[in-house]
Amino acid sequence: MSEQIEQVAGEPKGKGKHYYHDIRWRLLAEVPWLVIALVLMVIMAIVFVVSLGGMGSGRVFRPLIANIVIGGFFVIPTVILLAEGNLDLSMGAMAGLVAIVVAGSGESSSVVLGIFISLIVALLIGIVNGLLVGLAKQKGIVVTFAMSFLLYAITLLVSEGRTVMAPRGMIDLGLATSPLTVIVWLILVLGCAALMIFTPFGRRPKEGDQEEGIGKRLLFVGLPFVFSSLMAWLAGILMLGWMGAAFASTGQGYVEMALLAALLGGTAYSGGTGFVLSASAALVSVVLMQNALRMGGDTPIATIYLIEGLLIVILLPVTHFYHIGAERFYHKRMESAGEATAEAAAE
Repeated sequence: MSEQIEQVAGEPKGKGKHYYHDIRWRLLAEVPWLVIALVLMVIMAIVFVVSLGGMGSGRVFRPLIANIVIGGFFVIPTVILLAEGNLDLSMGAMAGLVAIVVAGSGESSSVVLGIFISLIVALLIGIVNGLLVGLAKQKGIVVTFAMSFLLYAITLLVSEGRTVMAPRGMIDLGLATSPLTVIVWLILVLGCAALMIFTPFGRRPKEGDQEEGIGKRLLFVGLPFVFSSLMAWLAGILMLGWMGAAFASTGQGYVEMALLAALLGGTAYSGGTGFVLSASAALVSVVLMQNALRMGGDTPIATIYLIEGLLIVILLPVTHFYHIGAERFYHKRMESAGEATAEAAAE
């Protein structure tokens, strides 16, 4: 009996675990960020309405919805990748290439062919990124940084540096603001949030599990890059239909927006776990802020980029130290629980 007591006291519950390996603690850790994101959303919604100054709702809310939905398809994979300490910088360039390929395919059945070809390209790029990071163990941020340059160069060559008009049928569909697209995005948000909470995709392996098998690395490290390319493919099609034209820099700025929303939603670049719900709510605040700045006083785009850059710089250490604090708090609670168990066993 005394040996059991010593074992319990010497190895408290939770030893060797991180807080994000516990579903309940992952949920508790996201709650403060979700509350902050929702409060910011309300505040920015008020600021946005004030900045309208009597402008027509149709001219304003359709672009707002389009930016939220398109940005949403960048945010979800960004959060999933950050949980593993990775980031896909090639998503914006991927979306631009997709838009150019589909726009250059022409009308009618050729559009379907262009969409199919762009899907194959997106899958191949995602697989290459996934293999280089998951199998060859290269840094995701370096691999996708190089890939973004490669895709941008290909886009310039394909388009010859020109703006390519979208097929008329795609513009008429209005996919970026259609209720069906919004519903699909919301389903993806909820589904991926559940994935991050209830499956290993939502947590980084323990230190002892880092040298896991090839199959697990391809699944949990490589597969998210394929998913991010598919989301960029979908975003590129939506952007083409919304803007009515494609150019090499079509997806520019969306990766940065997604990173800002992920950080504002409490997901740390240092990895560990990711918060899809709070990041998606934070995205709405970011888009509202961008639109309020543009409409309120014709704020230069450089100023908006400056604000977003400063927020990212500030949020990087904030989210990092938040997760360190959550980790320490978790282990203190587990140690207290272990001591209480030892005392109960002694009695």
